Amino acid sequence: MQELYNQLKDQGFAVIAINPHDEVKRIRQFIAKENITIQVALNGVREHNVCKLYGINSFPTDILISSEGKVILLVTGFTDESHNKLKEALRELGFKFPK
Repeated sequence: MQELYNQLKDQGFAVIAINPHDEVKRIRQFIAKENITIQVALNGVREHNVCKLYGINSFPTDILISSEGKVILLVTGFTDESHNKLKEALRELGFKFPK
């Protein structure tokens, strides 16, 4: 996701990663170690629980949401197929990938 963000951020693409399990200290260590520049948030509780709101029960799950707030795509897993589906949906939204 960091790579996609780096490729598309100048076109208005934004990423918010939700971490539903780890403690803040561990998340911060991972961000520093991996040089992560996307926004990382903790999963909320009760009515603010993002995983429950979107029915997420396996990880990783990528949800592509349009600038209008519409869910365009929800893919689960870290496979070539899920990555390609995400990139195709981004192309359909008008994002241009570097050659």
